[in-house]
Amino acid sequence: MTIKGHEVAFAASCYRCTSCGEVFLAPGQLDANLAIAREVYARLYETPEPEALVALRAKYSAGQKAFGMILGFGELTINSYEQGDRPIQRTACFSSSRGNLRCSRRCMT
Repeated sequence: MTIKGHEVAFAASCYRCTSCGEVFLAPGQLDANLAIAREVYARLYETPEPEALVALRAKYSAGQKAFGMILGFGELTINSYEQGDRPIQRTACFSSSRGNLRCSRRCMT
């Protein structure tokens, strides 16, 4: 499935007819599959919530300055993100997956 130009892989739930083999969805199943796809997209491509950034930084006992240096941002940028400001597209290069930050730009890995 493609969401906002990104391919998102997930395990969709469906049923298969035991007589003819045709695949079908039960009522509400499409909505459930779309919700799962949206969750996967959010984990891969969206900026983590401020609380998640604070918790991750605390996990490594890093200050905002050190954390910002690791990610390639300034201390004020990290502070802004932790206060709930959302990054503009130009600087929105990091996302989180299972508590691990990763760069979604091709400039960094």
